[in-house]
Amino acid sequence: ITIADVRERIDQLMATQTWFSFEDLLSFSLTRQEVIVTLWTVLELFKRGAVVFEQQQLFGTIMIGRGPNLEGLGTRC
Repeated sequence: ITIADVRERIDQLMATQTWFSFEDLLSFSLTRQEVIVTLWTVLELFKRGAVVFEQQQLFGTIMIGRGPNLEGLGTRC
């Protein structure tokens, strides 16, 4: 699995949903390596402003949403 693969999965989820849970994204990951690449990709997208995180309560579900720079990045991640 590559960062580009995970970015494509995120783009697919964002095309149909405004917010999705981190668990939804991890449901595609089966191995430790896939989980690591998924986390790395999400953190990189957050750093670039392409996604934002929201958590309503301590230990609650982590939600991922569109960031202000999502459209500007294209597929450069």
